[in-house]
Amino acid sequence: MDVKTAFFNGGLNENVFMAQPKGFVVQGKENMGCHLKKFIYGLKQASRQWYLKFDETIQKFGFKENDEDNCIYAKFRNKRHIENVLKRYGMQVYNAGPVPIAKGDEFENFQCPKNQYEKDHMKSVPYVSAIESIMYAQVCTRPDLTFTTEMLGRYQLNTGRAHWIAVKKALRYLQGTKDLMLTYRKTDALQLVSYADADWARCKDTKKSTSRYVFALAGGPYHGKSYKQSIVA
Repeated sequence: MDVKTAFFNGGLNENVFMAQPKGFVVQGKENMGCHLKKFIYGLKQASRQWYLKFDETIQKFGFKENDEDNCIYAKFRNKRHIENVLKRYGMQVYNAGPVPIAKGDEFENFQCPKNQYEKDHMKSVPYVSAIESIMYAQVCTRPDLTFTTEMLGRYQLNTGRAHWIAVKKALRYLQGTKDLMLTYRKTDALQLVSYADADWARCKDTKKSTSRYVFALAGGPYHGKSYKQSIVA
């Protein structure tokens, strides 16, 4: 979420006056000043006033401020995102799967549609929206799905039946792990641990290698790619 010209979206608690800006001076009232109704960039209290405005607004939507870090807000609901995704694609009645991608699973361009009949059949499959739904969970709290979304995301423009089956396999994995979450234990020994692996020249289309790594701190993993999450829904 991004708020454009954020500092212009709140009111002032104090009386603040400023000179008329150059190029916008009212003729006949050159000696008069402007009474600000909104705060603007450059005011010392602008950042504070915007924070108060944002805090008031975001809490109306049910978000709660973190006591340890006041810049982080969280909203917890009885249903999380994953249950809604499973119902959307009719996967809530299927048995849970052990892994999103199993050893030996292969994906390549050869699995893409080979004729117009297969292409027309795959047009009715909600492949792109399903990938985006899984990716939302992956970005927020499920880094274990990073490889899955990256791999299956390659075939959004030319989806084959095998790719759609793989998406449903990933949804079945979510069915069995929807109650899991990232946890970090309190410890005095904050030792950063990393794991790495590579699959040399495994891609049959490009003959490129696949490598992945993960870092763990205080008993919990996080993305190898750095990102900042300010609001968690």
